[in-house]
Amino acid sequence: SGITLSVDASLTRGKQSNGLHGDYDVESGLQQLLDGSGLQVKPLGNNSWTLEPAPAPKEDALTVVGDWLGDARENDVFEHAGARDVIRREDFAKTGATTMREVLNRIPGVSAPENNGTGSHDLAMNFAIRGLNPRLASRSTVLMDGIPVPFAP
Repeated sequence: SGITLSVDASLTRGKQSNGLHGDYDVESGLQQLLDGSGLQVKPLGNNSWTLEPAPAPKEDALTVVGDWLGDARENDVFEHAGARDVIRREDFAKTGATTMREVLNRIPGVSAPENNGTGSHDLAMNFAIRGLNPRLASRSTVLMDGIPVPFAP
C-alpha cells in the first residue's frame, strides 16, 4: 500500500491480527486489522500513520436515586437500622391534634413541652426523646414533611 507505519513496539507486543481479506482503503484496512486490539490508527500526513491506545469505551451514565427513609410501613421496621416513627396527616385527624407538638406528645418516649420562653414554635420546637442525650440531639435528624426540623436553642 506504500505507507509508512511508525509504531512503539510495546503497544503491539503480544497482539495478533486475524489478517485482512478484500479491498480496503488504507485507513479502513488498518482499522479492520486493529479491531478489538485496544489500539487505533492515527494519520500523521504524507501517507504516514502511527498506532496509539484507543480511548476507553464510554460507559452509559448511571444515576442512582434513593430515599434512605423509604416509605415507612410497619413491616419495614426490621429493615431499618435506626428508630423512627412516622406520623401521617391521617394521624392528626384521628387524634384531634392541631399542632405538631400535640402529635409528638402522643409518641411514647417523646416530650414536646409548651413554649419555654425561647421563642419556640412548631418549626423550632424544644422537645426531648427518652435516651437521647440533649448534647447529641442536634445530630439527630427530625423531619417534618420531609424537611429537617431545626432544634430550638
